[in-house]
Amino acid sequence: MIHDFMMTENYVIIPDSPLEFKPERPIKEKKFVFAFDNTRPSRYGIMKRNCQNPDQVRWFELPGHMAFHYINAWEEKNEAGDDIIRCYGCAVAGDKFNLDFTEEHTFLNDSNATHLPTLNRYIFNLTTGACEATPLFKEMSCEFPMIDWDMVGYKNKYAYMSEF
Repeated sequence: MIHDFMMTENYVIIPDSPLEFKPERPIKEKKFVFAFDNTRPSRYGIMKRNCQNPDQVRWFELPGHMAFHYINAWEEKNEAGDDIIRCYGCAVAGDKFNLDFTEEHTFLNDSNATHLPTLNRYIFNLTTGACEATPLFKEMSCEFPMIDWDMVGYKNKYAYMSEF
């Protein structure tokens, strides 16, 4: 499922999470219409903004997670001189994500909850093809990030988020 996406000056980043629409679930299983498959990876397609050929989309795989909202992404070079895209978003690890509503609502304050979204950094190395996801501030759950709209696609330092 794609709920949000990111863009930089030259690229569009399309997250493809293993959240699936299954219209038969409410009838056959008495469960919510969306199902998260935590056995599958989360994929990110990166393409040039003027891409006309789907074969030019580069796909990166990370362990399964669900990120409904992203903060921003930008291009830069790492210490080795590789071209990278750095992104930030609010995500829940795949083994913690629950859409079956068997627990309290995801956005309710629960200091013991492990299913709440946290700030994550994603780095996609366009030179080597490597990628990584790093949770940041694990003790702080956050969602609904916003930045100055003039900074979308460019390196920024600050973001506004709801903490719960």
